[in-house]
Amino acid sequence: MKLTIKNATVIIILICSSNLFSQEIKGSQPSKLIEPVLFADLGEKRQRISGMALDKKVNLYLEISKKVSLGGMEFGPDGNIYLMDNQFFTRNENFSRLIRIIVQNGKPIEAEVLVEGFNCGEAIRWSENRIYVTDAIFENRVESGIYSFSLDELNKKDIVLNRSNKKFYLTSVFTLEP
Repeated sequence: MKLTIKNATVIIILICSSNLFSQEIKGSQPSKLIEPVLFADLGEKRQRISGMALDKKVNLYLEISKKVSLGGMEFGPDGNIYLMDNQFFTRNENFSRLIRIIVQNGKPIEAEVLVEGFNCGEAIRWSENRIYVTDAIFENRVESGIYSFSLDELNKKDIVLNRSNKKFYLTSVFTLEP
């Protein structure tokens, strides 16, 4: 008799708790202050945008290039724009690179290669005076990772990543699941 009561109690609790998850939540009406606007029509040939960046004046910059395979871009704390040139799909091992475009008065002045030797460089992100760069596929094809460089290190330029020095810049390593 006691066993039957315990089972009945469990069933009631399960039914009550499942009702909690089926409650309908009503939100507020969408704002009518901001109307969605098409920013740009990229046409049918353009399938995706790899990189976008906002400057301090909230101008939006988009990739338009035939020379680099952009993995990501972002303005740094120095006001210049940083690009990850992903060369992995050109079958060039360890040829992806970090490029800085010097910007003065909102205009690009020159481009300079800061770091070479990423295998499949992708996203970049600044946090204070450090840039973080993802390398999606290491040479062994089972790991990926995140590298970090200070603005001072980048200003010295000519960093070439190789097997002996990659570990000094590597902050995280991830194993890829098949």
